Amino acid sequence: IGEGIVFDVNSLYPSVMYYSPLPYGDGVYFEGKYEKDELYNLYVQMITCQFELKEGYIPTIQLKNNLSFIPTEYLTSSGDEEVTMCLTSVDLELFLEHYDVYNIEYHSGWKFKSTTGLFKDYIDKWVKVKNESTLNGNKAMRTLAKLMLNALYGKFALNPNVCSKIPYYDEGVVKYTKGTPETRDPIYIPVGAFVTAWARYKT
Repeated sequence: IGEGIVFDVNSLYPSVMYYSPLPYGDGVYFEGKYEKDELYNLYVQMITCQFELKEGYIPTIQLKNNLSFIPTEYLTSSGDEEVTMCLTSVDLELFLEHYDVYNIEYHSGWKFKSTTGLFKDYIDKWVKVKNESTLNGNKAMRTLAKLMLNALYGKFALNPNVCSKIPYYDEGVVKYTKGTPETRDPIYIPVGAFVTAWARYKT
């Protein structure tokens, strides 16, 4: 996609949560490369490799928490560096299709059972509210319905490490200071990971 062009898909996350296979239950840890498993057919794989974008293909990889790369930039090459990544099976398939990959080493991962339609009733309910609100001109309820549809996946991927901001008054200006770091129970991170992976695959 060229510079300055935005690609948008209507109801992307709700459609992915409606139709795509998503993980459920306890994951099973494995060493090395994932081996096909009919029951545990979704997985997250840790690899180390070097890569170059194939000619005519679109870059699909961003590297976070690596000072050698800009975290918001889609990469065409790993350069001379060997990089370690954890990719969902969906992202790994896309990665191997779009890049020439060298010196790949498979470390370990987690595999999951999958199913479709986990959120069907929830999505059907809020799509109905959204459509009815559009027809009767209730903009506030339509906005709420869109929020309920688009924010659901993010709840599963909430960071368990949180730090609240505490407001204080300083010479007529409200400022904020960081509170004490806290840890909360995660919801179910694999759902958040695979929803975003399927959304990338779809776009």
